[in-house]
Amino acid sequence: MAHPIDAQRHEQVHRLTLQLQALRGQLNDTIDQLCQLVAGHDVAGAPVGLSPLAGQEEGAAERSLTPAWLRLPSSTAAASNPASGFRIGPDTALYSDYRNGFIQLIQVSQPRGADEPYALVVNHADYDGSFLSVVLDARSLLADMPAGPARLSLAVEVRGTPAPGLHAKCAWKVGEHWSERVLQLQPGQLAADSFSIDMLDPSQTTALDFHLFFNPVGRGSFEVRRLTAGLVVTPSSEAPVVSSVFETAP
Repeated sequence: MAHPIDAQRHEQVHRLTLQLQALRGQLNDTIDQLCQLVAGHDVAGAPVGLSPLAGQEEGAAERSLTPAWLRLPSSTAAASNPASGFRIGPDTALYSDYRNGFIQLIQVSQPRGADEPYALVVNHADYDGSFLSVVLDARSLLADMPAGPARLSLAVEVRGTPAPGLHAKCAWKVGEHWSERVLQLQPGQLAADSFSIDMLDPSQTTALDFHLFFNPVGRGSFEVRRLTAGLVVTPSSEAPVVSSVFETAP
């Protein structure tokens, strides 16, 4: 039986490794943009929101997804007291159960050198709901991906005054069955977590969502500065079994 301290140390090493991978992806993206600019290409004209990570490693297919509202100006740059289901962007929605109080969403520019050009600021006062949730529709990660064992990850940076309560999960649907896994993330820093699944068959997966849950208390403000989902699939040499196309690891 593993010693609890050794298990905690292993978990910390795993989390730090994920953060380094997230920073590596940002560094590679920045280098790519610099090379394109030097070569005379228009970086703004490149596909936004879905891009490979570091490329293929040992036969694995990798993709990452950053919502459009972190990368491009939004047509809904500001909203007051939005209804549940409000569309922040084409791939993101805001859900909540509040009845009274005040909520304001504002897309703001981030300083030069930040991970993303824009951030989402949420101002709140006298909030009487039990949750406020930002949901990222990540089905585009599945496009052209092979079937096989997979790892899903999420990198987040959220800061606030006071620091908001933050919980995260990934939920997916195969047929009529929903499954989910909790992700361990902390506000106030660049945090990343991931989990593995035994088999992913994109052709059988009809929904893939990442949820950020906040619990605003009193009067305050918090800011989502980064939100990046990742998928790595190792192609399977055997055809997936239809009755077990998306099983979670024990």
